Amino acid sequence: MRKQNEESRHFSQIWEKVICEVLQVVKDECDKEFVQICGLKTKQLDTWKKSLEKEYRTLRRTLKEFCYGDCADNGSLDSRKLAAVFCKALIKEKVFVFDTKKAMELLKTRKKEMPPDKFNCWAAHNVFLNYKFAYYVSLQMVYLTVLDQLLASEETRTSAIKLNEIGHLCRYPCVPNTDSFDVNVIIGIARSDLREKDFDMFLFAMQLYQIEMYTIEKLGLV
Repeated sequence: MRKQNEESRHFSQIWEKVICEVLQVVKDECDKEFVQICGLKTKQLDTWKKSLEKEYRTLRRTLKEFCYGDCADNGSLDSRKLAAVFCKALIKEKVFVFDTKKAMELLKTRKKEMPPDKFNCWAAHNVFLNYKFAYYVSLQMVYLTVLDQLLASEETRTSAIKLNEIGHLCRYPCVPNTDSFDVNVIIGIARSDLREKDFDMFLFAMQLYQIEMYTIEKLGLV
């Protein structure tokens, strides 16, 4: 019972500090035309929150068993692995709903009108916004953890202030006129899910670790 209460408390913290805020950001970044034409809306949040927490608990247990085997009850997951758990839970329990037929029609129209890099960015922000939301939540979880860790020490407080000014984990650079790293990740997650391929939480956690280490490097801490 104590462990269940602790997990519920942790979920509630993520819900308030990360999920609700990122949800609004992702929604605000959608094109108004997409919202209107496709009838974009969110599921009833109270009901969705319950189903998301249930999925989170199941996936958290799955990853702990993968990492610790018979010692899963005594093991704990670091921030990257927890972020990966939430990412998969949000992929399975999608919050944004819209008319998929109209979305596909709009997608085809935009593909004819836009250069490839602009089109993929548009698709990631609109048609694939559920995957963008899942990915952004995972990034924000790692970002807040790193920020808290830097703030905990006087030696790294200056770096914490710098990271806070940036407002997110450092993004990998990209060649002009090509898709950004984030767009590639979002499109990749979307394609895998649409093809019903399993989302590997452990491997995704390693990817988040690489992004975290890149951020630490850019802050001059290594």
